[in-house]
Amino acid sequence: YPVVYLTDCYWRRENYGEIKELYESGRTREFILIGIGYPDNYDFDVIRVRDLINDPDSFLSLIVNGIMPYAEGTYSVDASDRTFCGASYGGNFMLYSLFQSDGITKGLFKNYVMASPIFYKRSYEQYLFDYEEAYYKRGNTSVNANVYMTVGEDENILLVRKFKKFTARLERRNYTGLNLTAKVYEGKEHYTVWVPTLLEGLKMFLE
Repeated sequence: YPVVYLTDCYWRRENYGEIKELYESGRTREFILIGIGYPDNYDFDVIRVRDLINDPDSFLSLIVNGIMPYAEGTYSVDASDRTFCGASYGGNFMLYSLFQSDGITKGLFKNYVMASPIFYKRSYEQYLFDYEEAYYKRGNTSVNANVYMTVGEDENILLVRKFKKFTARLERRNYTGLNLTAKVYEGKEHYTVWVPTLLEGLKMFLE
């Protein structure tokens, strides 16, 4: 089966029914969903900042070297058809992962679905724009991934502007292998844009 890895699953549990309905209704192929979250007694508002923003290398290493081998050694997974999903800080983490694809995530994720990446937060004192620039300067002219990236029209205006600026930069780079779909959702804000983004992205990539 295709496999979908989804961050921030403390909140996403309430959407599992909608996700399951995608393949039960035939709008997507059947897939395995791996939800990555925290125990109920964790201060997840604090821990997710550590994992998604402050120390993404450690969290990415945990996923790549711990969660993925366990999950894919347990279930019948098509390792050539992985999708990685996240929103807000998780969207930031998705882009961080994408620009490590000449390293730890090389050849791992076929698809990325992300909403509202937080461009004004830094990981290891650098912004997402810096990581993309470094990736390009390392001589990378390709990004072999399908990317569905969104923002809500009614979000913070700075976030919307940075989203459009980052999208324009990716289009100017003209990376080979990058299939980018960027969308501004009308009438949506930071907390309402994620679920339609996730459902539309999964339909797009797992039709």
